[in-house]
Amino acid sequence: MKKEHLQMTFLGVACLIIGFFVGIEYKNAEIRSILTKAQDEISQIANSISPATTTIPASTVFIDKKIGDDVVLSTMNLKVNSIEEKNTIPMDFGNPLTAKAETKFVVVDLTATNTTSDPFLYDPDGVDIIDNKQRRYTYKTDSIGLPKGLSFINLPPSIAETGRVVYEVPK
Repeated sequence: MKKEHLQMTFLGVACLIIGFFVGIEYKNAEIRSILTKAQDEISQIANSISPATTTIPASTVFIDKKIGDDVVLSTMNLKVNSIEEKNTIPMDFGNPLTAKAETKFVVVDLTATNTTSDPFLYDPDGVDIIDNKQRRYTYKTDSIGLPKGLSFINLPPSIAETGRVVYEVPK
């Protein structure tokens, strides 16, 4: 009798364990199905959106200045001191930046002066260059380790900071 009772208990425990694993697999299958549906919906939405345009919005303000001219903005003054083209740029740390085969770097040496009464973090985002084909280029974010870089530095009021910002453009 004890042997039959032990067998029945073992059989009951085995059924519970099997049921547990079947339930987990069922739940995993449901989750996979939901994730697949979500991924399909995201793909459909992404495919329905037109690719980013390279045209310049009408609200863009062009400031045509020569090297050495001051650009007066609402929170700062900028002055382009020099511009040079390079294929490789040494970095303060890590490997040098090397331009892709079809591109080159435009290194802009500029001076930024905070004209407000409070310090702020200078971010070159929004200080873009535009070529003769009206294509816009933002600064190269992986140039932050650039020697004498002017990316993400604290600009105190009325103290000029000079440094370089890098853009990658087609040859």
